[in-house]
Amino acid sequence: QYVYQYVADFVDDAVVSYAMLRRQSGRLTFQDLLEWTALVLRDSAEVRAYFQDKYRCLFVDEFQDTDPIQAETLMYLTGEDVEEKDWRKLQPKKGSLFLVGDGKQSIYRFRRADVETFRLVTEKIVETDGEVVQLNTSFRSLGHLCDWVNAAFEPLFAADDKKYQADFGPLFKFKADGADDPSVRKLPIGKVYRHSRGEIAKMDAERIGDFIAAALKGETEFNGSGEDAVLPPVALPGDFLVLTRTAGYLSHY
Repeated sequence: QYVYQYVADFVDDAVVSYAMLRRQSGRLTFQDLLEWTALVLRDSAEVRAYFQDKYRCLFVDEFQDTDPIQAETLMYLTGEDVEEKDWRKLQPKKGSLFLVGDGKQSIYRFRRADVETFRLVTEKIVETDGEVVQLNTSFRSLGHLCDWVNAAFEPLFAADDKKYQADFGPLFKFKADGADDPSVRKLPIGKVYRHSRGEIAKMDAERIGDFIAAALKGETEFNGSGEDAVLPPVALPGDFLVLTRTAGYLSHY
């Protein structure tokens, strides 16, 4: 706070001077592109009508990362009234705006992307007979993991101010609690003298190789067995992917 009072005026002058320099040299930063696009659309009904006719439907992915300037541009490109300059008063044309996003994943507040903008534009779509579809079913995780996530995160969301935090959305499980149990295995390695990383990597590679070889011969329960088995008990080479933390010992693998 002490330094700010001395630095603020200098920074303001520098920002203005740099903006003038960019205009004189005909150069723009990424932020300039955003700001000038919004200004042109705001002040020119003719330009706005032209682009609305050219781009009649907009699809925006990762909408939770949208900042107010980007949201302003979206509303100018979809708003019914091409004369209205206050983007917050605009209503999008029906069917003109399709958004995909998750307010819980909004992590770009440092550049002004927040849940308030997310909610505002979402509400405008709903007001024009749009629909919000919640995609909460997890097809990836086991059921008991979904239960754990819900129990762990619901209290954390409830403790935060709703103005700054997205609403909690529970995960609905698609997989049964233990549907993939046979595919989760542990291949432990005993103590290695002086914890030699090279020796450990070599032993690790050998164990993984032995397991894959056995799975290819049908000597493991790699894909399950019995009436409930989804896949045949014999694995294929393409069923395996080996990930290493570093590339230093890839030769062993």
